Formats: sequence, C-alpha cells, structure tokens
Amino acid sequence: MATLTSNYVRRQLFRNQLNQNQCMIHDLVVRCTLLPSGQSSSDGGSDVGRLHILLGQGGGGKSYAINAIITTLTSEHNYNADNYKVCATTGKAATLIGGSILHSHKEGFGQFVGRASYSPLSDKALADQQEKCKDLKLLIVD
Repeated sequence: MATLTSNYVRRQLFRNQLNQNQCMIHDLVVRCTLLPSGQSSSDGGSDVGRLHILLGQGGGGKSYAINAIITTLTSEHNYNADNYKVCATTGKAATLIGGSILHSHKEGFGQFVGRASYSPLSDKALADQQEKCKDLKLLIVD
C-alpha cells in the first residue's frame, strides 16, 4: 500500500491577487465565517448562510481562492490551524491542497466504513471528535 506524505506549505495569497469571481467567494466565505452565532440564516438570523458550494473545472482557481481565504482569516482575524480544516475526499487530493482526508479515522471527521451495520459512536469516540472540533470555525472540503 502506498503512503502519501506531504511537505505542503500553504501559499499566502491576498484578496488583491484574486479575480472578480474569486473575490466574491472570498468575501462571502470570510463574512459568513466571522458572523457571530445567531446572525447567520443558518443559525436563526437574517444574514448570509454558512454553507457554500464552490464549483468549477480543475485549474479554475478554487484552491487559489481557498488559500486567500485562509490568508485573510489567519493574518487579519487571528485564526490558527485549530480554527479551520481543509479536507478532500481522496489522499491524492488532500496532499495537493495540504489537507487531510475527510473520512480519515485518524485526522478527519468520519469513521470507518464497510459492510458493518451502523452503530453510534462510543462516548469516548464522540468526546474525541468533539475535542478535535471545539475551536473549528471553518471546514473546507475540496
């Protein structure tokens, strides 16, 4: 079995380096991420919702915009790696974006999947997942 490792260094990109469409998604994601609890339409308020889907062809600049969003949050709003998580659905994609596999039992949010029937998380497993996410404010799935 191949093992994927990464020495990824997230590129710092700033809003002024984005095109018009990338600026729109940048501003939207930063805005909804910074909204206090209760103000977003996702949690009972009237402001912009917190779930957004960015679609586009490969090479269209999605990861570029994601890096600019993270740069803005870390450099202007004191976010750190505990406040955001970048994930992908495959190991190769996760390596390319400097993230983790979404369904990774070790680093991701999912649990092992197989032919076994559903069973709820044990109290310890649930507590472990909650501890991992206690400071999480932004989840990006590429």
